[in-house]
Formats: sequence, C-alpha cells, structure tokens
Amino acid sequence: MPTIKILDNLSADLAVVAPTPASAFAKYLKGDLAILLAAPELVKALPKPIAPGKNFALNFGLNFQNALEFGAADTEWSIGASFQAQVGVTAKTPSSLFDQEHFGEPIEVPEGKAYVWFSFQPGLKLGIAGGEGDLSFGFKAGTSIDVRCYRLFPAGPAAETLAASVSEVLKEFSIPGDVEDLIHMPVDAVSAITGTGSFQISGSFDLAAAVNPLATPKLPLVGRPLSINAGASLNVGARIRVSGEYQIRVQKTAANTVRLGLFKRSGTQFSFDVNASAGISADAMGKDLFAVLMSKISSDPEADAQQLSNAGLSEAQIASIQDAVQAGINRSLSVALEFQFSSLRSSDAAFLFDIQLDQLSHDSAIAVHHALDGDFSALAGLQDLSLPGITPVRNLSSELRKRGISLRVNLLGIVNAISISELVRSGSVTFEPVSGALVIADKVSSEKISVTSRPLEADGQKLRKAVFESLMVTAAYSASRLTQSHEFTASQSYFEFHQTTNSKTMADNLDAIVALGLMTPDERRQALAGASQFGNSTVLLETSFDPTAFRALFVDGGGKPRTQEDYERVGRDALLALVAGDPDDFRHIPLADNKLWNKLRASGQPGFPFVLPAPLNQGVQLGVIRADYTLIVWWAGSMALAARSLVEMESFLKTADPAGLHENNEFKKRRRALIDALGDAVAGNQSTFGDPWGLLAMDAAAGRLADARAVVVSPQLARAMARPLRAVAANG
Repeated sequence: MPTIKILDNLSADLAVVAPTPASAFAKYLKGDLAILLAAPELVKALPKPIAPGKNFALNFGLNFQNALEFGAADTEWSIGASFQAQVGVTAKTPSSLFDQEHFGEPIEVPEGKAYVWFSFQPGLKLGIAGGEGDLSFGFKAGTSIDVRCYRLFPAGPAAETLAASVSEVLKEFSIPGDVEDLIHMPVDAVSAITGTGSFQISGSFDLAAAVNPLATPKLPLVGRPLSINAGASLNVGARIRVSGEYQIRVQKTAANTVRLGLFKRSGTQFSFDVNASAGISADAMGKDLFAVLMSKISSDPEADAQQLSNAGLSEAQIASIQDAVQAGINRSLSVALEFQFSSLRSSDAAFLFDIQLDQLSHDSAIAVHHALDGDFSALAGLQDLSLPGITPVRNLSSELRKRGISLRVNLLGIVNAISISELVRSGSVTFEPVSGALVIADKVSSEKISVTSRPLEADGQKLRKAVFESLMVTAAYSASRLTQSHEFTASQSYFEFHQTTNSKTMADNLDAIVALGLMTPDERRQALAGASQFGNSTVLLETSFDPTAFRALFVDGGGKPRTQEDYERVGRDALLALVAGDPDDFRHIPLADNKLWNKLRASGQPGFPFVLPAPLNQGVQLGVIRADYTLIVWWAGSMALAARSLVEMESFLKTADPAGLHENNEFKKRRRALIDALGDAVAGNQSTFGDPWGLLAMDAAAGRLADARAVVVSPQLARAMARPLRAVAANG
C-alpha cells in the first residue's frame, strides 16, 4: 500500500497519509511512496483551521519530489519530478466550484462549510486503447490533464486544520476511472478531470428532408405533376466524435447516488467528426444512404429506383453519388451539432445524469463505464428510462432530436424533368460543403455550379446564384399555373462560414438578420456589445415561399403586375440594409437618394461620371456603384417582365378551357414565350452572390410573407430566430 508524505524544506514530515484500499492512489499509483514538498506559504497555512468566508489556492504550494506513474489497462499517467500540485480552499459564501474555471453547473458552497481540494496535472500516455480506456476519458495522448478532487469540511470554530483536511482528501482521493470508483467515493466528494481530447456520442437521428424543387431557366416544362415528396424525413445512425476542451465531473450526492456530467469550457468551440449511415443505429453501416433518401423524397420510389437501375451508371458514378449524399448528411448533422453545443449557456452541462449506483443493471453499468472512458453514446442515446438507475438531467442529444435536424435537398431542374432519377441519370449529385445542402441537378445546372477540383462539392456562391435565378422563374411558373404542381413551396438560403470573425463581420451578418425582421436594431447592438472577436462563426439565412408568397412577388393588391420602379425600390432598400455603416458606405448615396437614382436611370451608365458627385464619379467608387446599379436594374427588369407575363397568362386562362389546355396552341405559344423571356432575363445576371442581397430582395418583394429563419453560431453568440409563415391572403 503506498504512502503519501508532505515535507517542509527541511524534509520534516508535515503530513503522512496512508490511502484507503479503495482510493485512487492505492488503486492506480505505481510505486509505494509519493513525496510532496511544501512551499513556505503552505507550511504556514497547514497548521491553521479552515476559516469561513475565504477562498485561496496555492498554485505553487507543492512539488513532487519523485517522478510518479499511475496506470490502468492500456493507459498511463506520468508526473515528473518537481512537477507542481495545487492545494486550495473554497469557503466563501456565496461562491461555487468551477465558475472561475468557466465550466457549467457550478456547485454551491454551503454556509459554514468549505471545499478543500487537491489537484495535479499528469501527462497522458496511451497504449493500444487509442484514447478509450480507464483513466483516458477520451483525452489526447501526449497532453496534460487536470485531475482534481474536492471534499466538503466544516469551516470556522469546529474546523479541522488544513493539514488534517488535505490528508483526508489524499486518503480517499477519487479518480472516476470505473463504476467501482464511483461506489467508493465519499459522500459530498467531487472529482473532475479536465483536458483536451474527443468524446463519442453515437445514435440515431431523424433528418427532415427540406426538398427545394426548382426549374432551370429556358428548359421546357414537363406536363405532369412533380414526382417528389416534400415532407420526407429519414432516420440515420451516426458515429459522432466531438473534439475540444471539456471536463468530466462526478459529484457524490448521497451514499448510492452520483451526478455524472460532461462540460464544455465557456468561450471555446467543439469540432465534429460525423459518420452517418442508413438505418436506426450507427452499426448499420453498408446500407445505401442514397437509396434511403430516394425512397423518402420520391413519390414513386420504385419507378425511380428501376429507372436508375436501367440507366447503366458505372460503379464510379454510383460511388460518387453515395459519397456526396453521405458527405452532405454528415455536414448537415455537424451544423446542427455546432449550434446545439454553441448555444450552451455557461451554466449548463452538455450531458448530465443522476445515477443510482445500487440500481444499475449490467447494461447500465457498462454504459456508465463507457462514458467515463469518453464514450457517451449509450447515455446520450437515452430517450426514456430504458437503462435502470440512470436518469437524464440534461442531454444535448435528446434536445437536438426534439429541435429537429434539417437536410436541405435542392432539386435544380426537377420542374423541367420527368423524375428525380432523370436528374441523377443526366446530371449530378453534389453537396454544398459549408451548409451540407445536397444538390441533385440537371446537366445545365451541374455545369454552372461544379467545382472541377472537388467533384463531390458544389460551389457555394455559384449555387446561391443558380438557386436565386431558379427561384425567380419557378415562382413565376407556379404563380402563372404553368406547372401542374400548384401547391409546392420553394426556398433560397445563404450560408457563410468564417474561421475568425471580428465585430465588423458579425455586424454585417446581423444587419441581414435585422433586414429580415428577425432581430431589432437594439437586439443587434446588445448582441455585439462587449465583444471584438467572435471566433469561428457560421450564419444561415433561409426563406421559403408558398403559393401565396409566390403571387405576392408579382401581383399587387389590385391584381395588377408590379412595376420595375417598385422592384428597384425594393432592391435598393435590400442593398441599403447591407452597406449602411460599411467602409464602402458611399454606396448608400445613390441607393437612398431618389432624385439621384432617377438621374442615373435617365442618363444610363455612360452618363454616370457626369451625374454622380465627386469622388463617386471616378475610380473604384464609380465601378462599385455601376455594379450595384446593374444588379438592381437587371433584377427589377426580370421581375417586372415576369409580373407582366404572369398577369397576361392569367387573363388568357380566365377565358380558356382548362380541359383543353394540353392541346391549345395559343397556350403553348404563350408558355414558350414566357419561358424564353424569363430565361433571357436571368441570363443577364452579373452578380457573384457573395452576400445575401438576393435573399433579402426576394423576401421584401413578397411583403415578408415567406417563412424565414436565421441561425448564428459562434463561441460568443449563438442564436436561432424564425418568422412563421403567415396564414393570410396576400394582395387579394
């Protein structure tokens, strides 16, 4: 049995501790003697009783005289000679443990009591376990971890000396390596292990497939309803490894009860390695995710499957499709996890469970043991009380399941195709790497959005541009009843990622959210207050249009087509919302000034240098203003053309026999003319779509009747906002 000695600088014994057989020092320490050298300030403090209302930590109070090793199966800790240990007392009330370390669920110090703690930082060495095993907790080999044990003692007149209390902590020092360690923990003891590594949370998740059916400009329309199921969902299993700085903590709350939690350090971010598979569990690997997806989103999955089977796709093509679908699902899950973990309040645990040790079944005990090894899969997968003795207090995985996970599926060209299988056969299946959105596109659209060097990926900016153009024509087709799918919805989204995010970039993101009406200017100021850096960040903006919102895009309250001037005003306001207060806020001058804008319209671009005031009439500023003008006038002209054509088509349809439209040559002529006109207009789009202007403009043009949502994720700010689809008739 090992002995622990605390010596002063003359090697005199200050405390001699014989650990109990169940203590961590007896169980895991290799060797018979651990000697700690006390610094002068600790030598003075040890004989004194614990004083109430006072906190202190002697970070350099102790040094290990001899090198030590701790060991379990395939895992070792090492402590070098002269490494420091810490002794501390937390007795001030009100105060709590862990709030200074920025970990959640702080433990309050009772009145008249004090927590005395001892900690050290061993280096971690792993054997064949590769990061999983007793004493590893999922932390990386080669790193230092913080091992800390707290015990509760009286403070004040009845208090023991600090030497006696520290001896008691060392005597029954707790390291939660397995369930047996939890059983032997003293009541009120707290054991916390902190480090950088990765833990696992595997399980099943339901993904709502948000299908976005869109037309490709200038291609002919099919003459029958779309073969899609817009309300599909699919169940996937996923192995998820979460990496970052975290703490695994156990508190013994009663003789047979512990509280086990995993906590993220406040202000840090986790990264996620997700491996999804088809089926209800992460073990169902080898099943075809694409086949499962097709069976969910196709209204005739057997026919689509047969068409693909007959298409003669090569093994390489099939593998590429499957890889793209899996990558899109993996990224979509990662995005949802990023938001869920980033939205943790600093006082919250990611996972927290109350465990009745005397009620654990064999499976329950294994689940707890795996969690202590860094695999929270069984506990995180709990959706009921199926494991005896384990009660979830907080489970981020369950909250993610309740909140829902969206898998965006853009079908570019489905309005022009016979089926999803036709898109796949003749086009491509890719994913957008930032958002995870899947893109099943026809040949024309595939060529527009492809990334030659990364064939599985769609170019984000090119995809936004293609979706914007397709949404314009799809809305016109739907509103004018050129397709037989009258009630489908379509959407557009803007997704942006920044490795580092300063206050200016975050302010720009929030400007767009304010423009959508999902945040007030005061809320924006509060969100930005006190922070200059926001770390890694992602922002998602999304709008979805139903038939009512489609019609509002083109027709006013009197049933008349909206004018180009109307659309120009909408486009100018959308751009104003993005550039006000920017370094290039000179752009707001022509956008906000009606008289100046009208002069620009009258002169045309060759006359801009003579109409604009200096210095706007030269150099870079003139070029930027010309680009803004070109974009807005192009969009306004295209929308106005669609509006006129729509109303003309409606007027024609009022007198036409619906039953004979299929053979009506005049209807065919008008439909072809509208398709060509919209295609020609869209072809003139010069925007790169590096900002969310197009999304804001379409939303404003629809009178904010679209369903809108926004999500911002960063270590400093995590927020989700939504505007429900308004169940009102738009514009009569």
